[in-house]
Amino acid sequence: MSKLVKRLFLALLVIVGLIVIALIAAYFLIDANSFKQKIVAEVSKATGRELSIDGDLDISLFPWIGLSANNISLSNAKGFGDKPFASLDRAEFGIKLLPVFRKEIEADAITLHGLKLYLGVNKQGVSNWADLAGDTTKEETPPAIDGEALSGLAAFSIGGIDIRDAEVIWDDQQTPQRFSVSNFDLNSGAILPGKPVSLKIDFDIDSQPKVVDGHINIKGITRIDLANKLVAINDFNFASTLNGPALPAQNMELKLGSDISLDIAKDILSLQNLTFSTLGVNASGQLTANQLSSAPEFKGQLSISEFSLRKLLAKLDIQVETADPGVLAKTSLNVDFSGNTNKLSLTSLGAKLDDTQLSGNFSISEFNKPSIKATLKLDKIDLDRYLPPTVENDSTASKPNAAGTGSTTAPEVTDNSWMHPLRTLAADAQFDVGSLKINKLTLTQLATTITAKGGLITLHPLTASLYDGSYQGNIQLNSNLDTPIITVNETLKDVAAGPLLKDLTGDDKILGTANARAKLTMRGSTPDQIKKTANGDIRFSFINGAVKGINVSQIIRDAKAKLAGKKPGDSKEPQQTDFAELSGTANIKSGLLQNQDLLMKSPFFRITGRGKANLIDESIDYVTEVAIVETSKGQGGKELEDLKGLKIPVKISGTFTEPKFAPDLKAMISDETKAKAKEKIDKEKDKLKGKLLDKLGLRGDAVADDGAETAPAPKDELEDKLKNKLKGLF
Repeated sequence: MSKLVKRLFLALLVIVGLIVIALIAAYFLIDANSFKQKIVAEVSKATGRELSIDGDLDISLFPWIGLSANNISLSNAKGFGDKPFASLDRAEFGIKLLPVFRKEIEADAITLHGLKLYLGVNKQGVSNWADLAGDTTKEETPPAIDGEALSGLAAFSIGGIDIRDAEVIWDDQQTPQRFSVSNFDLNSGAILPGKPVSLKIDFDIDSQPKVVDGHINIKGITRIDLANKLVAINDFNFASTLNGPALPAQNMELKLGSDISLDIAKDILSLQNLTFSTLGVNASGQLTANQLSSAPEFKGQLSISEFSLRKLLAKLDIQVETADPGVLAKTSLNVDFSGNTNKLSLTSLGAKLDDTQLSGNFSISEFNKPSIKATLKLDKIDLDRYLPPTVENDSTASKPNAAGTGSTTAPEVTDNSWMHPLRTLAADAQFDVGSLKINKLTLTQLATTITAKGGLITLHPLTASLYDGSYQGNIQLNSNLDTPIITVNETLKDVAAGPLLKDLTGDDKILGTANARAKLTMRGSTPDQIKKTANGDIRFSFINGAVKGINVSQIIRDAKAKLAGKKPGDSKEPQQTDFAELSGTANIKSGLLQNQDLLMKSPFFRITGRGKANLIDESIDYVTEVAIVETSKGQGGKELEDLKGLKIPVKISGTFTEPKFAPDLKAMISDETKAKAKEKIDKEKDKLKGKLLDKLGLRGDAVADDGAETAPAPKDELEDKLKNKLKGLF
């Protein structure tokens, strides 16, 4: 046994000795440059390209198997000019020989200096690398990847990577578009399994025509554990300064940092200590992704520090004008998120916009046919601050004229493409607002459920408190037709009309407690379209209030004075008409509102009204009729006591913003003439009656010849006298 071992040992020594001798001999005897022409010929035979090696070709065999070359270039494909397909100023690579026998790979630093690579596609769509790829029409089974190849190595190391001044050009003449990566430097420390490796990458990018250009820098500390299939990059930092029309802003600086780990065995990617900053926005968070190679799922957390949304929009060249220039100054966000390729969920949502806080949960799934579920709560918001500033009406703008017609304008063109996504939207969302102000109207405790299904968007129930009263609504949008249909069913109950109108229109024309019900249907997506197509019914009532801007008592007194040929007197009474109740109904058809049953009850008169109002040009054509009741109480009652029973018409014309009130004197004169004629006829009838009684000798009542009234005779006495006279005739 010992002899066999000795013989094997001697044989091994002989083999090793021969190898060493061969390597030494090869080192001194082999001339690497003698292989230049052969290498060039073989490359030309295989690719049809010309390989040039203008510098020396150095080969080392011991203790390193290495290769170094200078000034190498490979010619381009036909039709792509004289510029080389690839060129290299210097390349070096080596592997230590003896560790190979121990299944160890110990490589020297990989050096590539001055690499230039030109990738082009001509106008016919043919690339300059297609001939190098061989026959791509043949189906070949890709070689199986031996997953144990690396793990079978006892050790693996690379002295580092040194790539300097590299350039890659992509030239697509079909588009045409040209992109380039230049001044590319990649430097790393020694690469050892399980050991950290510093890595740094710098390069410039450019494009023609100009799309984007700038500089990018990447660095970090990499750790590769082949045995456990782990890759990690600590202190990863990405920084760039970019320009170009493809970007939302110029001189755009972007920074990204994280600790990255990839567990290949468990198929998990983790981004911890994630930071992001650009355009004055700073964010932080974390992200974990599972099942990367099959069905990716992710979860994480995002926090955006407070920033100025107004400044961000300005950097994006978006000009925003708001009624309050101080808004959009403070914005922040905190949220937890999770999802997959088909779903996104936001939980623990906390967002801030100036003085407004938003909280709740939100989820969306089936991105191609979105399904949304949400529960959101807003504490308070004044939307008027965010609306465009009020602009004085242009005198040249189209205005309704006295006849109720506006100037001729071009037909309105409406883009209703915004409805298309609504037709496939499914939603079930609860939305609560503590306080909402819009168009100077303040609502509190606003709550609604928003549902969407089959193109129907519904807000119901929709409730709110406002001005000591309440609001209930049911609003529906039908997006299935070319023009949207809006259906409204709303109720106001016990609302203080004065403060409501004051905030809404700036003028509290009607005071009192309001109750109203409206059922309307409209078509269109612009205010003008909605006005023109409005149809439905409205029922309203006001209790214990007043109509400001008109003093019916004063109008009647002035009219009475004019009829009597007198000058109307000055009055210091407020221009308003008090009432105990004001009620009525209205019908709207194609934007024309008609009312036939207006009723106002006041202590000394009753007002009824009928007429129409045009919602399109805001013109009014309305007539009210004032009837004086038998009372001397109330607003101006004593002065009008002598007009009891008289009905006085008042015409209302003008526009919504500038109504005009005037008594219908013609109708009043006609009515008074009729009354006087009746009174005269009654007097003549009394005279004739008196004469007849005198003839009959029954005078004792009625009217004397001079018109003076006498005391009437008792009824029984008249009947007896009449019977006696009749007997005397027979």
